Amino acid sequence: MSHHWRYTQTAAHRLRIVPISNSMDEKTARREIVRIGELMYERSYVVSSDGNISVRLDDGRIVATPTMTCKGRMTEDSLAVTDAAGKALSDRKASSELAMHILIYNERPDVKAVCHAHPPHGTAFAVAGLAIDQPILSEVILTLGCVPLRCAIIAAAIVAKTIGPI
Repeated sequence: MSHHWRYTQTAAHRLRIVPISNSMDEKTARREIVRIGELMYERSYVVSSDGNISVRLDDGRIVATPTMTCKGRMTEDSLAVTDAAGKALSDRKASSELAMHILIYNERPDVKAVCHAHPPHGTAFAVAGLAIDQPILSEVILTLGCVPLRCAIIAAAIVAKTIGPI
């Protein structure tokens, strides 16, 4: 089994949480966030200003995608920097969804980055109220495993209770 952990808010708003063993400096984090944002946009995992990416630096600061910005058109200078609680440390405003990333960082000290996307097929399942739990393709089972909708509802309730509505 892979060393990746996945948290699910809903099937449409899948959070993939991947621990990174190497330290990352701010310059590298900025470059990687822009690169991943471009990939997410090119592959239609996000449209417009959907989804978000953040990296927690060793000193506790967080570099994150800015609010209302297309992930395919970000620049390294457009990214926001906050402290561990989400308080702005730069003139760029982080997305309101950063609160969800901070909750994950607080729960999982080993997690160094969060990538939150809105893939169209996952969105379709969520809108239809269907869990992605059938072994339709072996690739899906091997890469995603089961994405149950009821767990998504529970996770959304925990986030809402902990940090309020997003």
